[in-house]
Amino acid sequence: MTGACDENALLLQAQPYLRRLCRKRWIRLEPEDRVAEASLVFILCLRAWPLDTGHFLRDFERVLTSHMDQKTRVLPPRFYGAALSLDEVRQGRGGSRWNGYHILPGRDPDESGFFVRSFLQALAEEDRDILTALLHEEITREAMAYQLGLSPSQLDAYLAPFWEFYESGRW
Repeated sequence: MTGACDENALLLQAQPYLRRLCRKRWIRLEPEDRVAEASLVFILCLRAWPLDTGHFLRDFERVLTSHMDQKTRVLPPRFYGAALSLDEVRQGRGGSRWNGYHILPGRDPDESGFFVRSFLQALAEEDRDILTALLHEEITREAMAYQLGLSPSQLDAYLAPFWEFYESGRW
């Protein structure tokens, strides 16, 4: 290679080829990780081999296959097919039901979303609509205060009891 500019141009031209090459192979890796690894190997091959031999791509594919097979071998098999949704409930043997969180090591999944939804359901409809709009950032605090005919500090005073109610856990 004569320079980084030529290398960058060749890499950009090769991106569709690299994505197509990685599409349905090495599925233990995330799609963007596959393409990133393929790009790295492509650059290394560009720097090491002459391009005018007539078999650069064939040699590149052989090296890439070896490299990616080695990469996927070190991944734990429990993540095979991890592209599936973790939330999807599946039917197990004996009628048991489970979701993808069971394969993850460590603590139980965060249940704060469930708690927030339960809390919102315990509120009056008008209060629930106000808090939902603020939580989902559908409206700014200033716009909500204006809509309710309050100043921003009055809105904060209006919302304070809801926070205390949520923190108490008595909903």
